[in-house]
Amino acid sequence: MPYWFPDTTVLRNFAAVRQTSLLFEVLGNDGRCVQAIDREIKDAVTVVGYDDLRQVVEGQLLGTPIEIDDITDILLVQRIRVDELGGLRTEPRENLGEAETIFVLRTDRTYAGSFWVTDDAAAYDFGRRSGLRTMCTRDVVAVAVHQGLIGLQDGFDLLTRMGTRQRVLAYTPTSSIDLERWVNHWASELLDDPASGEVP
Repeated sequence: MPYWFPDTTVLRNFAAVRQTSLLFEVLGNDGRCVQAIDREIKDAVTVVGYDDLRQVVEGQLLGTPIEIDDITDILLVQRIRVDELGGLRTEPRENLGEAETIFVLRTDRTYAGSFWVTDDAAAYDFGRRSGLRTMCTRDVVAVAVHQGLIGLQDGFDLLTRMGTRQRVLAYTPTSSIDLERWVNHWASELLDDPASGEVP
């Protein structure tokens, strides 16, 4: 079973509508994060409207943060952050969470085939172009519908509520019928065939 690496954009989306528990029903015990994302989550808990994330921190729902402490690896992370993701050298924390996650997914066999979940549209597109199993909040909700955790219309309504809370979604379905296409996609392709990277 692959692991799931949600970034802070996704966690904030679910926390904004107090549905962090739904996210972790999908992830189960297989959620993981790198150290930079762990710091971002702890920072987000203090922001008004995201206190639902407290359960992630207090319950260690993403496990022990994955540390990157070898100097060679740190330099490789910085190369990803700057050269591939466009982060500024003068802003060392810019895109750091994404860069650390990409590095881990590329180099650690423990996490081969895992899902990277982000609602940074540029990062999402980069991940898919790079061959990573990349998802966004829309896809997590689609999986939740497939698993019977939430109904199709309720899933669409949930995504709409996130939008009304001024959350940024990488891709938003235009209707419950549109969302159903993604439910079918994840049910028939990626969840059953890890090698599949096609989108409907």
